[in-house]
Amino acid sequence: MLPSPPAATPGSFPATMRIPRPRLTLGALLILIAVAAVPLAVFAPWLNPPRAQAVIEGSPRFAFGTMPAGSYRRHAWTIRNDGRADLILVVSQLDPGCGLSVWEGENRVVPPGARAEIQMTWTTVKGEGLKFTRAAKLGTNDPDAPSLSLVVEGNTSPRDGFAPVGDPEPRP
Repeated sequence: MLPSPPAATPGSFPATMRIPRPRLTLGALLILIAVAAVPLAVFAPWLNPPRAQAVIEGSPRFAFGTMPAGSYRRHAWTIRNDGRADLILVVSQLDPGCGLSVWEGENRVVPPGARAEIQMTWTTVKGEGLKFTRAAKLGTNDPDAPSLSLVVEGNTSPRDGFAPVGDPEPRP
């Protein structure tokens, strides 16, 4: 049999032990808040990194009305970067019969606050009274607008008595 524990005598060991609670003073609270704020200030740029923001000034669709069949034309759009990082534009898709005369190379970089002019040229199909639509898609690094579509649309008319529409320079 096991021996029984010794009986507690008055004043030797309290039956319930009280653990003292630390007191949080105003000074200690302010120090705790300041220490907690330092990591937020240090890591804030990673919480909200700079990013590009693509904005097409005006409408992304251009209605040219009626053009003589087989003629060409050009239209320009302006794309603005309202973000805090460089905007990267990449031609991702072109409809047949249209071209973007925008930049040399594959990418166009638009700095924050800057604008880029995007020009599309197209040739209407032969035929009378046909509906004509061409589109170009630009890929971007804007997380809210990963692609931009630029569209031209209108109708064709007979080529008789036609005067060139658009810029007088030759087609590429």
